[in-house]
Amino acid sequence: MGRRNATRIPFKTTAIVSQGGEPSLGEVRDVSLNGLYIATRCGYGKGENISVSLVLEQGDITLSVTVPCVISRASDSGIGCVARSFDPESLFSLDNLIRSHKDDSSGIMEAFLGYLNLSEATANL
Repeated sequence: MGRRNATRIPFKTTAIVSQGGEPSLGEVRDVSLNGLYIATRCGYGKGENISVSLVLEQGDITLSVTVPCVISRASDSGIGCVARSFDPESLFSLDNLIRSHKDDSSGIMEAFLGYLNLSEATANL
């Protein structure tokens, strides 16, 4: 695994990277328990604090999740970000939730609220 201390899981979705100014578009390539890697040419450097909005889309449904991050490495092709509050399991659950309601957008809010209640209940255990 080299320098990395968490397994990376391939996950592709649109990302909007911002730091108080003009947002930059990118694509999440993978996630881990510690953060994510974004293919982007945003020009930010190591150690900078940024916000990353992950855009989950399926048909008419779009859900955006914004996560505060610190850039752990930067190159011409992308950035690796540490996100202390990032929970890949929740991200996968939300992505699956959207995909499962692709033909029934009216039920997405009810399912999402059910997911939030379940998450809150398990957090209080």
